[in-house]
Amino acid sequence: MRKTYILDTNVLLSDPNCFNNFKDNDLIIPMLVLEELDKHKTRSDEVGRNCREVIRLLDTLSKGKSLKEGVELPTGGTLKVMTSVQTETPQELLEPTSVDNMIINFALAMKKTNPNPVFLVSKD
Repeated sequence: MRKTYILDTNVLLSDPNCFNNFKDNDLIIPMLVLEELDKHKTRSDEVGRNCREVIRLLDTLSKGKSLKEGVELPTGGTLKVMTSVQTETPQELLEPTSVDNMIINFALAMKKTNPNPVFLVSKD
């Protein structure tokens, strides 16, 4: 059965090549994660280097294609960038200053609207 994995920022920053670890499943990167990556790309440490590598990989995967519409991965899966999913937000996740809460809310909304099993992949 095909699964949907939502990738958190810290997963991408710790392993820029993690796209290859999910075989023929669907990968989702919330727009919030791309915004967080943007904040780290100028760092001169390993996190900054990994961030720039993720950005380069996304650019390569999207050549002539839209990440918003989804692109095929070499492993047989797909990768898609999504801005939001509409659903009722649990009260405890309404804190707008917590990106972690917003990503959890995104994952919960995907779980309600996606026909496949949905998993949030995070190192938090």
